[in-house]
Amino acid sequence: MKTLVDLLRCAFVLACAVTLPNSIGRLRLSSRDPHAAPHVRYNFFVDPNDLDRLVEVVGLSRKIGRTAPFSNLIDHEMAPGNAVDDGEALRTNIVDTVGAYLHPTSTVPMGAEGWRDSATHRHRAESDH
Repeated sequence: MKTLVDLLRCAFVLACAVTLPNSIGRLRLSSRDPHAAPHVRYNFFVDPNDLDRLVEVVGLSRKIGRTAPFSNLIDHEMAPGNAVDDGEALRTNIVDTVGAYLHPTSTVPMGAEGWRDSATHRHRAESDH
């Protein structure tokens, strides 16, 4: 049986993020030059609860992907991959591959231009006062 990936030659992502972490990073200017990149220290998982939460949500995401109807469409898990179990190997994989996710929620205007209930209208209305 051909999978959706076979038919469409595509993939889909069940992405996971801790959008309100307890760990606090640090941003420092590297110089007075506005074009110089700042020093960014994310401090991922300084608070162990953040790692626990991410492990839990990755486990739930994997469970969703392995349950019908999704499981009927999936050829294989690309990352972390089927060789990584949901135990200590998953925790290690997350720590080794974590990265910054800069747009976890709603960072673009929503709704048609001029639509009374759109986020852009409310923002403009508030900034006009």
